[in-house]
Amino acid sequence: MEDRPLDLAILKTFSPLDGLKAENLHALARKTQILELGAGRVLFKQGDTDKRTFYLVAGKVELRADDKLIGTVRAGSPEARAALAPGLPRKFTARAAIDLEYIDRHTRAGREAGRVTVRLDDWPEDQRPTREREEQHGPVEAHRHAAG
Repeated sequence: MEDRPLDLAILKTFSPLDGLKAENLHALARKTQILELGAGRVLFKQGDTDKRTFYLVAGKVELRADDKLIGTVRAGSPEARAALAPGLPRKFTARAAIDLEYIDRHTRAGREAGRVTVRLDDWPEDQRPTREREEQHGPVEAHRHAAG
């Protein structure tokens, strides 16, 4: 599997990235690649404290907590518009249910590892991401399985 450049139209499908100024969106698209992960592989683990943001481009991810299936997110669904389980430490383990493509936004101390940093000021004030908004609109809520 080979990583490929990111098309601007794909980037616009994600929230809140779709609210970026045009020049910042173009810069982000030029510096970001779509990565691939094979079925059964882990994207991140429950308890991780990394400063990474994952957006699902293609495929399906299972979200598990304590080895129990909590939900699934399929690329292109309304839940996939937001970052996958963004809270830290991670409340879930994300495992590829099928081969998938994703975007990994890895930040360290305000700097990107080979990518562009997008500041909160680049978003319209009413669309700026916050931990509360991410918790409220994360992908798990709509796909939560009944306890059984």
